[in-house]
Amino acid sequence: MAGSSDWKQTGVAPFNIDAVADIGGSISGIHSFGAAPGTLTASVMIGGVTTDQLGTALNAWVLAAWTPDCGLYGWLTAAASHPALINEAPHKLTYLAGPGGGILGHALQIVVPSASSEPVTAHADGGATFAEWSDSRTNNPRSDHGLNADLTLTASFRSTGGVPISWFNDHGFTLAEGEDWSDLDARDPHAKGMSLLEEFVAMTDPADPNSRFRADIHQFGSPNIINVEPNSPERVYSLFYSTTLKEGEWLPVPGQQTIPGGAPLQDTRQPPVFYRVKVALPD
Repeated sequence: MAGSSDWKQTGVAPFNIDAVADIGGSISGIHSFGAAPGTLTASVMIGGVTTDQLGTALNAWVLAAWTPDCGLYGWLTAAASHPALINEAPHKLTYLAGPGGGILGHALQIVVPSASSEPVTAHADGGATFAEWSDSRTNNPRSDHGLNADLTLTASFRSTGGVPISWFNDHGFTLAEGEDWSDLDARDPHAKGMSLLEEFVAMTDPADPNSRFRADIHQFGSPNIINVEPNSPERVYSLFYSTTLKEGEWLPVPGQQTIPGGAPLQDTRQPPVFYRVKVALPD
C-alpha cells in the first residue's frame, strides 16, 4: 500500500476500526471491521501486511505503535502476541516544534501504556540548536513509554549564541533573506553598540535605544557597594577592578565572581579604584 493509513476506534467492546488510505494509496479487503473479545472478522491490507482471520485465540485488535515504513500513521497488531496490550486504552502523543526547528519522525502517534513510541528528533534550523522539550527533558532523539493520558510535547530552540528563538519572535525580529539565526545574534538594530545576543544576556530592552547595561558605585566605604541595572536572578555577575584603566589590567574581585543577580556587588578596596561588571548566563 502506498500513501498512509488513518484509523479511528469507537466504543470499547467490540472495537470498530476504519482503515482509510490517503491519495496515492489503497486498502485491500474490508475497510471497516469490528472485533469483539475472542473473535476477529476481517482481512485488511495495511502497509503490505494482511491482517487475516486468526481465530478466537485473539482477544482484540489494538493499535500498538507507529510503523517506520510506507509513510503510515499506524499499524495494527494482534493482542495474542502482546498479552499486556489487551484492552489497554491508547493515548495520543503529539510532538510539536517551536520556532527555529521542526520534528523528524512521526509527530502524531497513538501509543498504549505498555508500548513505547517511535523515536522522534527535534531538528534545528540553520544557526540554531535544540534547547529542551516542554517537560524539561533534553534527550534528543526521544521516545516515550508508560503514557496514562494524552500528551503534547513541544521542542524549543535557541541560537548558537544561546538566545531562545522565541525571544527573537517576541521582540519582533525575523530573519532577512539569506540569514540564519546566528545572524540575528550579531544584529544591532539601533546602532547602540549592543548586539541582540548582548541585549538578551544583559536583559536590556532591544526596542529602546536608551536601554543599556549600567553599573555604578552606590556607596563608598567598607565595603564599596556596586549596583548594576538590569539586575536579575536569572543572570550571574562578576566584578573586576583596576587602578589604572589600562587594558589588560582588570583583575577579578575575590568572592565576587559569577554571583547570582538580585543583590548588589561589593568590594572592600578604597578609592582610587575603578570597577567593571560582566553579566553572563548561568551554566
